[in-house]
Amino acid sequence: MIPLVVVHGTWGVTHASFWTGDSLFQRRARERGLAPPDEHFWWSGDLCLADPLQWQIAASALCWYCRAHGLEAPAAITHSHGIQVLAYAAKYGQRFSSVVDIEGPVRRDLFDVYTAASKNIGAWLHTWNGGDSIILAGEFPAAGEATALMPPPAENMEINPAHGHSGLFIDLHDWDELGLWRRLGGV
Repeated sequence: MIPLVVVHGTWGVTHASFWTGDSLFQRRARERGLAPPDEHFWWSGDLCLADPLQWQIAASALCWYCRAHGLEAPAAITHSHGIQVLAYAAKYGQRFSSVVDIEGPVRRDLFDVYTAASKNIGAWLHTWNGGDSIILAGEFPAAGEATALMPPPAENMEINPAHGHSGLFIDLHDWDELGLWRRLGGV
């Protein structure tokens, strides 16, 4: 079993359940050979447009969570702004064997964080789609136009626009079709 960490996005504490231990999504992850800890990681989920402090605090908590669970370099799934939390954690030195980033808003003001983070991420796949207006709004275009594409070395994968911002956590068939479990080391 491959150790797995799931990092929810903005408002994920109250508006999402895919990341909790008893969800259909988590059960499918286990069926595919991935092992999320029984105690899931969570952070405030506060929206951070101009001040990344909440993401930085959550990133420190993620580093400690990984240490507490003996997760030296787990695979990780992030949703939405959960990628900012993970990117800061990787910048702080937490290693991740692979990351599947589902609809994470790409923040130009965090390009330096992504660059530093990439040194501690084995493989980074970023999904995006043209039907996701939330991802573009979450980018808070500072210093230029919004972009749905994560800078290299992340690999960008366009997914079906019908998924919107969170639909990929409901359509688990597409996880198999797109090879997302395999990207994390599962089957």
